[in-house]
Amino acid sequence: MAILIRNAYVFAPKELGATDVLMVGEKILAVGPNLSVSLPGLSVIDASGFLLVPGFVDPHVHVLGGGGVGGPITRAPAITAGELIRAGITTVVGVLGADVMTRKLPDLLAKVRELNALGLSAWMYTSSFRYPPVTLSQSVADDVALVSEVLGAKLAMGDANGSFPSTEAVLGLLSQIRQAAVTVKKQGLLHVHLGAIPNPFDIFEEIAATGFPIGRHLRPTHCARTEFLLKSACAYAMQESDRYIDITTDGPCYLGHPAAAVSAAVSCGVPVEQITLSSDGHGVVPRFDADGNIVGQAVGEVARNHATMVELVRDYNFPLSAALSLITSNAADSLGLSDQGRLEIGACANAVLLNQNLQIVAVVSRGQVAMHGDTCLLYTSDAADEL
Repeated sequence: MAILIRNAYVFAPKELGATDVLMVGEKILAVGPNLSVSLPGLSVIDASGFLLVPGFVDPHVHVLGGGGVGGPITRAPAITAGELIRAGITTVVGVLGADVMTRKLPDLLAKVRELNALGLSAWMYTSSFRYPPVTLSQSVADDVALVSEVLGAKLAMGDANGSFPSTEAVLGLLSQIRQAAVTVKKQGLLHVHLGAIPNPFDIFEEIAATGFPIGRHLRPTHCARTEFLLKSACAYAMQESDRYIDITTDGPCYLGHPAAAVSAAVSCGVPVEQITLSSDGHGVVPRFDADGNIVGQAVGEVARNHATMVELVRDYNFPLSAALSLITSNAADSLGLSDQGRLEIGACANAVLLNQNLQIVAVVSRGQVAMHGDTCLLYTSDAADEL
């Protein structure tokens, strides 16, 4: 299938201005003004008056559903492909949460493969909250080396069902991931849920002091849960240019709004290029009363990434290219997925069409028109004709 999107105002996420984008199969073959194209079966979309941006990348989604620690009624449901697409998300990383008794890694792998079969680009982390880690095979190293969808491992430091590993344990896990990833040309990541421990960044700096390239392999998330945690995360990120910090868009945030946390991190001196957003979608979001007691729960929404991007532009005066990078190229680069989250030659043909109010109008995922208006069109042969 070939699609030529004409006359859109393109953010790649860098601002390119009015230009055309040619997608053939699952790749972007050309980007430039007034492209002259003659291909059999070519669908031409006139996007005059609209913005074309990369498909969004979400590095942390509970695709099987999260929660469950308090029993079956505290479980969140699994996500559907349509929900991701309607949120502009074409690239997703699935994770397990605190419930590792009734949700298993083989089920997560099956869900990730289902999303890929439906036309998204999906990966996963092995393990969950636990240390020692649970795995698909005999070890984290084998999972990384032998399962193409596995980018690395997840580890929870603190919180319910989480662990309190030593510096040596975290370094050992990072080393396993790194050694396995080198053999299969992956980046190899340890995705760390930051919970209630005094200061996890002290552990990370101790590991860095050994000479381990921690910025390449460590990906801390939930970095804005508390003021102390965000300040520690900012200090960590500013030490080296390859250190990323991730702010959750639908989870606890001491400032109330994740956009405010992003603004605070940038004001602190963290380069925008080192910040990513993730939704924690379909995780369980607790609700508290005035005394701090849990009185209910909600399900994390993947749409919060897009909403936070819009809020940064409208309320915090972020340039659109910078706000977009948090959910496109920054997120992709943090995962070692260089062909995701960008509109350039050779990249995966993922794109989102926005109107002037930055609302999502259409989505292209792996070269297929996956959504137009409120209609999900995943893998329908005449999808491009809907535009």
